[in-house]
Amino acid sequence: MNHRTWLIGCIVTIAVAAASPVGAVVVPFDINPDVAVQPAGVIPGGNFVGSPFTYYNIQFVIDGGAADINIRTARADAVGGPGVDQVVSDGFNGSSIVTKGADSYLNTPFAVGDVIGNGVDEFQRPADLFNVLYDGGTTNYVQGANYLGFRLVSGNYGFMQVNYDAASSTYVFIGGAYQTGGGSITPPVPEPASAALVAAGLGGVGLIRRRGRNAA
Repeated sequence: MNHRTWLIGCIVTIAVAAASPVGAVVVPFDINPDVAVQPAGVIPGGNFVGSPFTYYNIQFVIDGGAADINIRTARADAVGGPGVDQVVSDGFNGSSIVTKGADSYLNTPFAVGDVIGNGVDEFQRPADLFNVLYDGGTTNYVQGANYLGFRLVSGNYGFMQVNYDAASSTYVFIGGAYQTGGGSITPPVPEPASAALVAAGLGGVGLIRRRGRNAA
């Protein structure tokens, strides 16, 4: 577990504590190693499927049990496929993707300070339905950190941090957090502005790290 992991854990815990329902717990998770995904590409650590709409895929277990989120690539040259290169997210086993703004097949990520799960300026896609991150050159992701919202089958809201590199159209999944109790959750502040928060939260670092390892 590296410095970034416990730093994210501290920031997430402090940033959302004030808005948490009574008794709720923010549970950070780490994706280790990071998973870099490119349109139509091979997903490191993923599975070759080779179907029209799924070239490679990988599933993430967020809160234990069955997989909750599926990430997949699709190829423009796949017969019967989408006709363009894609990166796609799916709710899985009853979980849902939450997109910022109105409902759309094209996912709009959340940003630092946005609230996920309060029903304001967001749309929860139906369970197990897709939401496209990259569609033949079209994306709503910006350079740097973006936050893919989700609602687990347990009713808990959360996010995955996705670092996007526009030059290579690469989406890097590095981790995230969810909140127990069904309440809303807010993505963390950027690391450069977090030094004071981290100093204030060092007492919980050990617990946060263990939670991150078990939840990933």
